[in-house]
Amino acid sequence: IPEVAGQTPVSGGRPIAEPRLATGTFLTVEEVAQTLRVSSRTVRRLIDAGRIKATRIGRVVRIRAGELDNI
Repeated sequence: IPEVAGQTPVSGGRPIAEPRLATGTFLTVEEVAQTLRVSSRTVRRLIDAGRIKATRIGRVVRIRAGELDNI
């Protein structure tokens, strides 16, 4: 569908939604530790025990902010 400057592309008269990545706020291990007032080692232990779900991106570990509500 060709785009016209300043206009939203449409399909069948409706605007086409732009694809979105799954977004959310991610926290570092250190940020979670500060929030919970524990050491970063304790946070890593909670991750290893499965009590906190975390995502590893390369060598970096990130925790979704909403995950803290589940503790």
